[in-house]
Amino acid sequence: MISLNAKIRKELGNKTRGMRNQGQIPSVVYGPGVLNANISVDEKEFRKVFMKAGESSLIELVVDGAKRPVLVNKIQRNPVSDKINLWLMAL
Repeated sequence: MISLNAKIRKELGNKTRGMRNQGQIPSVVYGPGVLNANISVDEKEFRKVFMKAGESSLIELVVDGAKRPVLVNKIQRNPVSDKINLWLMAL
């Protein structure tokens, strides 16, 4: 299983612009029996993992040492800047 590192984030809404400028993707992890979590993922690392795994393969999400299998549920791209928003579904 391919591993992806993430960090819990406190910034919400328009405050995520600074994160995007630093190469981070604001993301959300949700699923049955899981508390929704706002996280940030390194953009370069995510692109590498996504090229290998795609949308249908499990990815091992590592957040603060805790590991959880997730699927990429939705990727949203800004049509002008090509920046990514990401939703991950925990299993």
